[in-house]
Amino acid sequence: DPAAPERGKGVVFIGVKGQGAFIRPLDEAREIPIHAGTDADPSHARVTDSVEKEHAAHDAHAKIAAALGIAAPSLRLDSQAKYGIVARGEADIYLRIISDPRYFSCIWDHAPGVAVVKAAGGEVTDARGKPLDFSVGRRLTRNSGVIVTNGAVHEAVLQAARQVSAHELS
Repeated sequence: DPAAPERGKGVVFIGVKGQGAFIRPLDEAREIPIHAGTDADPSHARVTDSVEKEHAAHDAHAKIAAALGIAAPSLRLDSQAKYGIVARGEADIYLRIISDPRYFSCIWDHAPGVAVVKAAGGEVTDARGKPLDFSVGRRLTRNSGVIVTNGAVHEAVLQAARQVSAHELS
């Protein structure tokens, strides 16, 4: 139940291109439609990112949030849960900016979540605004970071990420 996520045994997320996204509670035989949020004001957004410092430049994420006018701290989660909460509207932005330019995410950490978020009406690109390229092997070597949003705030998040990156490099 999206209104009470602490109840039940968990859910399976389902995303079908052109048909929408759903959760299926593990203790029930029904599917519940889910949708990414629709608020286009980035200052209202809830941000999520990784617990692991190796997988997230927390300082850069905080600067992006500040550039968007977001005061609330990021909700730090592990695994595909970050995609899930964006898909069901509990967060509006998932940031995965990597500080080590030699590190590239594994495709299996992102492909399922991308399918669910996009089916739920959200958007996923790298930090440059390019779609994630799953065609080059085990890692996302043609991408730089990952930005997942409700769709409505995506361009604003990309712009803030570019500002932070330009500031970091100067």
